[in-house]
Amino acid sequence: MSQKLTLMKNQIMEYDRYVGMNRKYGSVRIQTIKHVPVTFEFIEEKEKKNIFIWYLIIDSRAFANTINCQNIEEFIEKPDGKLSLTYYMWDGKGKETADISQHKFLRKNEIYDCCENKLMLKAFEGISKRIIE
Repeated sequence: MSQKLTLMKNQIMEYDRYVGMNRKYGSVRIQTIKHVPVTFEFIEEKEKKNIFIWYLIIDSRAFANTINCQNIEEFIEKPDGKLSLTYYMWDGKGKETADISQHKFLRKNEIYDCCENKLMLKAFEGISKRIIE
């Protein structure tokens, strides 16, 4: 019985992840002076046989960020209904080398106002559980 429940739970998480993949979500990046409209998109890239890498793309007219989902520390809904995204990003200084230990990463925290919080968080939860496996 418990195996069936676990299997059903995994199937539901897989479904939530794939429903949220390759779909653009409209949002607004909350800043102190000027708010910026952005879109979120989760994409999946196959690196090798049965090895996938997931990315979160944040795109606007002013900037575009591609964040490896493994570098996302926290993606939660705050009590006021806004999304809080905390992630690590390479600072862009120096040469990009294969040895990741030589890179310097910056920790960034951004607040977004979005109307599809639940679906985005379900997709991210499915991706993060898949990364842990």
